[in-house]
Amino acid sequence: MLDLTSPRQSVASVVHALSILRYLGEYGRPIGVTALAKSLGISPSSCFNLLRTLVAEGMVDFHPVTKNYTLGMGMIEISHHALAQSKIVNFLRHKLELLADEFQMTVVLRQVSVGDRLIVIATAESSSDTQIHIRIGHRVPLLAGASGRCMAAFGKYSEEEIKKRFEQLRWYQKPMFSTYMKEIKQVRRDGWSIDQNQFRAGITTIAAPVYNESQRVTYCLTSTMFTGQHDAETLVRIGQSVRDTAAQVSRGSYDEEISSKSVFE
Repeated sequence: MLDLTSPRQSVASVVHALSILRYLGEYGRPIGVTALAKSLGISPSSCFNLLRTLVAEGMVDFHPVTKNYTLGMGMIEISHHALAQSKIVNFLRHKLELLADEFQMTVVLRQVSVGDRLIVIATAESSSDTQIHIRIGHRVPLLAGASGRCMAAFGKYSEEEIKKRFEQLRWYQKPMFSTYMKEIKQVRRDGWSIDQNQFRAGITTIAAPVYNESQRVTYCLTSTMFTGQHDAETLVRIGQSVRDTAAQVSRGSYDEEISSKSVFE
């Protein structure tokens, strides 16, 4: 039987093309072929040929005046279809909105992606005049913030690997690693995590893990608010609410409750 997941069957040109698309998405601004090739470790000629194909397919835009490249509108169409077919996104859409409005915060669903990152695939904002905007596709390091504490607590990582990844993170107020590990133990007891003004200045995040059928953490439900916006008692209530919602998804209940409507309708 053909194993489509085996890395031994990877096609180099496809891998490089996907690397270009991911880089353009994360870089967020126009870039030339030489700089792009150097960043990805691809020869300039191969990078140029791949970019030319991606431009022809509408996945990448070429700016003739500056000779730079950015992501094209074709990526939006693909993302639209992917999200529209996602059971978990459809199931959580209303629940995210309820959490966001109840506690006047932004709630997102992050998914573990290639490159040891967490990528936002769904988001809901409150009706508050002042709120934190997090765009679809936003990526953070795997162990960053509250989401990262969930991954460290419930992922299959040794303490040595956690420490290695921890040291590579850029923090606003970096905690001691010993403190971080104590917090991880607390997360395992409570089922939810919190980061207050440590990874990002003025921002508090609360998160809970979502498991797949193999009991691996593949998603993380995260709420984001301004530091000081809620008192300690309310933060606990938020943590419990986020944990309970994530638990519903982990049990697979969205398979039964999923609406046939598109997430964009």
